Amino acid sequence: MYLSRIRISARDLIIAALAFLVLLLASCGFADLRSIGLTTTPAEPYQILPYANSSVILYFDTEMMVKETEGVLQILSPSGTVEGDLKWEGNGRVLHFIPASSWSKGLRYVLKISGNVYSRDGREFFISRDIPFYAMAKLPLPYLVSSYPADGASTEAFIPGESMLSLRFSLPMDRESTVAALSCDGLDQKNPDFIEHYIEWSDDDRVLSIRPANALYAWTVYKWSITEKALSRDGAPLARTASGRFITDQDEVFPVVVKVIPLINGAHNSALWGSWIPFDINLENGLGPEQAIGVEFNKPMDIERLRSSFSFDPPLSGRVEIISSLSAIYIPDRNPDPETLYTMRISGEARDERGLKMGDDYTLVFSSDLPFLRVLSLAFDEGSPRVFYEPEKAEVFTVLTDEADGVMRFTIRFSLCFSPEAQREGTPRITLVPFFPGTLASLNLRFVRWLGPDLLRMEWEGAECTKAGEPHYYKLTLPGGRGGINNGEGSYLNEENYFYFEAVKK
Repeated sequence: MYLSRIRISARDLIIAALAFLVLLLASCGFADLRSIGLTTTPAEPYQILPYANSSVILYFDTEMMVKETEGVLQILSPSGTVEGDLKWEGNGRVLHFIPASSWSKGLRYVLKISGNVYSRDGREFFISRDIPFYAMAKLPLPYLVSSYPADGASTEAFIPGESMLSLRFSLPMDRESTVAALSCDGLDQKNPDFIEHYIEWSDDDRVLSIRPANALYAWTVYKWSITEKALSRDGAPLARTASGRFITDQDEVFPVVVKVIPLINGAHNSALWGSWIPFDINLENGLGPEQAIGVEFNKPMDIERLRSSFSFDPPLSGRVEIISSLSAIYIPDRNPDPETLYTMRISGEARDERGLKMGDDYTLVFSSDLPFLRVLSLAFDEGSPRVFYEPEKAEVFTVLTDEADGVMRFTIRFSLCFSPEAQREGTPRITLVPFFPGTLASLNLRFVRWLGPDLLRMEWEGAECTKAGEPHYYKLTLPGGRGGINNGEGSYLNEENYFYFEAVKK
């Protein structure tokens, strides 16, 4: 293995050292190590600025780089950074901070300067100063001593006119700024009468009491807060924001439904049901035609909420009438559907007049006290009497028919009586039309009469009798549903009924 040897003479070492020294001296010759001079207003900690809009001022002994210098300046208050405008004077040597809002009397501020600053001649200097100061006066700051109810306390719902919240301060307070700084659930501070009627001061303006116009809701959390914008009588701001909450959950009885009954309209007038008269002791026994639903509560209710608290499944449209603070009546727009189960629901969001909710929905299942209309019999009395009881839908009947004029005569007996009004309307919805074959001519209604409130007699003419090998059929249709045949008392056929008549020569 071979090792290379490097020989450095003493002469070479001296030359290298001299070159390094020259370079070092040359670089020091271009650096300006002078400091940058700075004085301030305020100059010493805890000085007092004389006016509400006095400037905080920085004085430099040389012209400064504007943007970099502005970035190291901050004015702080207990609530955060103070906003303001910056203005330069003296050819970039004097920087003014002008507050956007007036200084608060007695509030402790801090002038904070921290960071690198640069002069126009290229010097750089790090500055770090914290100077606390006041404006106009060094005053004691007010603070909230206590509140009633205490934060998180349980209390009862207040009666209008009674004190809802009381705040005690350490110093007499400025009324206008303190009320403006207060925020509280349940208060309407936009009301022009708010201060005059709902605010009360006592103990030389150390105690502020709020009296709400309306009762508070029970079982409800109410929150309040007051900010540093509240000033003492001398103008010092509140030392810190204060807040709290209380719950109105003491000694309250929940509202409940105690009675639900069917009602009929009458002529008398009662305190609980007005002109309506109880028809039965319980709605579960059924709701009949032209009847309403009466609901009684154990305590006075919030009327406006109650109006929108009723619902039905299947739907049963109607309106709510409030008869008294303890009772409401639901009046359907129409009769309930026959032989139908309904579920009535009163929302748990319904409240009593002091705001306590029912909590759980109240539900009641009841049936319609209306039967469906049915066809009890069809009678064909040409020749020997023939009566068919409870005919089935689509059943075929042989009808003896006058061959000359093609008259078919029959009587329908219904399961319920028809009102006089329904009888006078006639039965235009009942039809008898050709079915088979398609070439048969249309029939004409010749005669229709009610023989009794449940007996309908009809005669149709123009029927063609069955021929050898070619039966002739006609279809009798009685429409069902709410839009079909109605007896005027709320009952109708559950579904369309239809029967087939074969016209046979007598």
